[in-house]
Amino acid sequence: MISAMPGRPQRSFAKPRRAPAAALIAAVALAAMAAVAMAAQRGPLPRGTHLLYRHSRIVPIPDAIPHDPGDRIDKRLRANLRYLADRFPSFYVIDGYAGKPHERFGEHPLGLAVDVVPADWDGRGCDGSWRQISRIARWAEPRRNRPRPPFRWVGYNHDRDHGCGDHLHLSWNHAVARPFHIADWVEVFDVP
Repeated sequence: MISAMPGRPQRSFAKPRRAPAAALIAAVALAAMAAVAMAAQRGPLPRGTHLLYRHSRIVPIPDAIPHDPGDRIDKRLRANLRYLADRFPSFYVIDGYAGKPHERFGEHPLGLAVDVVPADWDGRGCDGSWRQISRIARWAEPRRNRPRPPFRWVGYNHDRDHGCGDHLHLSWNHAVARPFHIADWVEVFDVP
């Protein structure tokens, strides 16, 4: 150090400390993982579908898929929901297999529909947290009232009690079935 002169701050000529190599490597690794995650969110979403005829049952939604406690689905939807949850970190299921207030002859009483909101949503209107959910909605229904297979109905913007700031409804094509019974088949998208 040089001696202080009146009115001037002291200056140090010591070499600055460098971050340990491990911290630098960790920072680079985190940046690379973030880039891969962002690229995965921007790539094309699945287009192919297939029918699952195998016997099924209503099961709890796996912990790997963010959801409200107690939510259940037809087990044939697990791979599709896991794909969406892995691809879109804000994907959060608020309802699956259920009766009222859902339509009696809809897909919720069959376990073949989910209602989704952003995991980080504060519950107050349509904000930036809805970007990923809106992307899913555009993919599932590229033109209004014309859902892409395997979806039977997509409830979002322009649908009463659905949309950004409320929830996204996704239901899958299926065989005719009575409420609270298992459909003989369900159409699902091919998971890459």
